[in-house]
Amino acid sequence: MPVIKKNTQELNKVSSIRINQISEVSGNQEEIKNEEVSEKDGKKYSDVIMARLSKGKRNVFKSFFSGYGITMNSGVEMCLEYVMDQVNLGNLTISKAGIKKR
Repeated sequence: MPVIKKNTQELNKVSSIRINQISEVSGNQEEIKNEEVSEKDGKKYSDVIMARLSKGKRNVFKSFFSGYGITMNSGVEMCLEYVMDQVNLGNLTISKAGIKKR
């Protein structure tokens, strides 16, 4: 039985059409890969926190902040920064029992 030998240089040649197809796809694939990597590294969600609220509190908070034209995320962030500032200034104390004015 004869053995057919192929020239390995011919096997490594890629047509220009195929190169264009690969380059078009690889650009998109690179973006997808970067998104997948960032999700795996937690970079995409590194600034996300989850809060469990009692029933109906989400709607109460959302409507309150919407009344002032701000998002709930912005409102919660402002509130947290305010409390932190007041604690650092010594005007408030914070513990497991709650927030108290000094």
